[in-house]
Order: sequence, then C-alpha cells, then structure tokens
Amino acid sequence: GNTLHDIQVPGEGMYDLFLWLRDGAGNADHNSRNVAPDALHYDATPPTTTLIISGSLGWNGWYTSPLTLTFDVDDEISGLGNARYRINGGPWHMGLRAVIAEEDKHVVEYYGLDVAGNEEVSQTATLRMDLHAPARPTSLTVGPQGWSRENRFYASWSNPLDFSGIIGALYRFDTPPAASYDGTFVTTTTTITDMIVPSEGRHDLYLWLVDAAGNADPRHWVMVSDAVWYDGTPPTTTLVVSGTAGADGWYVSDLEVSVAADERASGVAQAWYQIDGHGWISGTAFTLTDEGRHRVEHYAVDVAGNAEVTRTTWLNIDRQPPESSLVNLAPYQPDPIFNVQWQGTDGEAGSGIVSYDLQVRLLSNS
Repeated sequence: GNTLHDIQVPGEGMYDLFLWLRDGAGNADHNSRNVAPDALHYDATPPTTTLIISGSLGWNGWYTSPLTLTFDVDDEISGLGNARYRINGGPWHMGLRAVIAEEDKHVVEYYGLDVAGNEEVSQTATLRMDLHAPARPTSLTVGPQGWSRENRFYASWSNPLDFSGIIGALYRFDTPPAASYDGTFVTTTTTITDMIVPSEGRHDLYLWLVDAAGNADPRHWVMVSDAVWYDGTPPTTTLVVSGTAGADGWYVSDLEVSVAADERASGVAQAWYQIDGHGWISGTAFTLTDEGRHRVEHYAVDVAGNAEVTRTTWLNIDRQPPESSLVNLAPYQPDPIFNVQWQGTDGEAGSGIVSYDLQVRLLSNS
C-alpha cells in the first residue's frame, strides 16, 4: 500500500519528511525526492501551568478583595493549548482566566493542555478571602472603676462573628479614629490588660476590632464615655494663716490657720495636720493661741489614694512685749556721761530681745 506506519523520530520536536521511490529494476534517485517541510511534530511532554493571583493580599495569607486568576500555561514544544479549572469541586471549565468574588475558603484545581493534547497533572491552590472588616464589639467594659493612681487599665468585650476570625483590637482615647489603624494595636481576642492613658484626668475610650485578614474599619468603634480616670500625682498642701504679722516671721496675735490643698484631678479626700507632735488630726482649719514656735506638719490624700509627703511649716506667736528694769543708778554724779545698766526678759516662749530704745527727759521741778 501507499501508507507508511510506525515512523519513529529520534526525539521531541518538528521534523521535515523526505520521500523518494525505488522501482523493480532498482532505480532510485534521491534527487527526485518529495519534501514535506515541518511534516512531523512530536511532543510528549505536558505543559507547566503557573497560577497568577491578582488581588489585595492581607495578613496571614488572607485576601481582602475579589480575585482574578490567570492560568499561565508554558509549553516549549507544541505550544499553549488551553487550561482547565474548577472551583470548590464544581464543574470543569476551559479557559485561561477566572474571577472569584465571594469571600470564602476556595479550592482551585487546574491543569494545562498543549497543542499536542498532553495534559498536565492537576494542581491545587487554596485561597482564603475575607472582604469585610469586623462589626462592632459588644458588652465592652473597662476597669478599674473610679479613680486609679496607676496608669494601667483593662478592657473586655464580646466579639461578633467574622469570617477570618478576630485576632486583635485597636484603641485610642478622647477622639474617634480617622483611619483603620489610627490607634494602639494589641494582639488579643477579647481582653486588653495594659492600656495606658496619655495624661491624668478622665478619658473616653474608643475600641474597634481587627480580623485575621487585617481588616479594620474605624467606623466600627464602640465608645465608653469617661471610661478611665487616672490621677498619679498627690495633692500639695499649704497653710493659709490669718493673723497680725510682726517682724522676722513672727505673729503678734492669735492665728486662724487653714490647710489648703491643690489637687487638679481626682480631688482631695482628706487633709491631716499635727501641732508640735501632739497627734494627727483630720481637718482643714485650726486656731493657734499659745505663744512660742510651733511646728505644724500637714499632708493631704486625694480620692485616687495618692498621699502627699508630709510637709512642715513653722508658725511663731509672740503677743507680749519684753519687760525691762534699770539697776544701780547713782543719785548724782559730776560727769554728764552716764553708764546705765538694765535687765530684760521676753519670757520663755517669746521671740527674744533683739534691740532696745532709750529716751532721756529732763525732770520738771514744778
């Protein structure tokens, strides 16, 4: 017959075919051959397919946007034919591109085909998609309640359902967030134990959630008004004294004394004082009547529990002038220059004699 079977080529590739004939007498002339250029194509190697994923990659391998899949089939011999793919065990499709728009865990199976009909061994890719930020947390509580002298606060809440799962939270104080990560991020599930406020006083707390894909929406915050109250500074006391001032820090009258406390956060809870070590008294006002030098110790405690270091103020009272006497005065002497001896006392509690005044007057004989 005129059909040749089982022609074998030495390897993969494209081959020209040369054919010439021989007659019964043995005549054959290869110069009269018939040439079929590029007649035989042999490709026994399947193609190789690379999956190209176009979309927004978030955290932990999760995608946060719809995906476009491109099946890049490479075949160096017979060339690209096509690709087959299916998603989540569905029907097989022919094509080089696919789109996945729904959030889920998607299993993509795919393989390439070349022009020779070789099929690649099927490959599998698992793609996880979470397109939405977590909803607002619920049942948010903050502590400790009331004023705290330690700048360390905690918060706890319940999580909403989320496709990729909640892995953290963001928080800030006093003003709502302006962007997704406009706050302090903490890796956690339902509790934060070490929140720090920026300053003393009362602060509103804003808290919103982050999922495993990295989605966070600053509009999904929950706010607790006046959530944390921080006061880490003790009060400062001074004595306000009402009386008649004399010289050198002494008073010449009884004294009305008030213990004034400066406290700008939680407020003063209690003030204490003691006079000359005679025992502490709770209060903010007292009267001093005894003459002498008095050591007044005082301090205050604020509502947050901050206690001031004890302060000491000296208050000195001397209401009586000193007393004097003249001694050893001669009745007459021929010299107009006299030596005058005097004695004086200001009492045990007095301020002490520091100077004298002397006046001489002519005695009238009338």
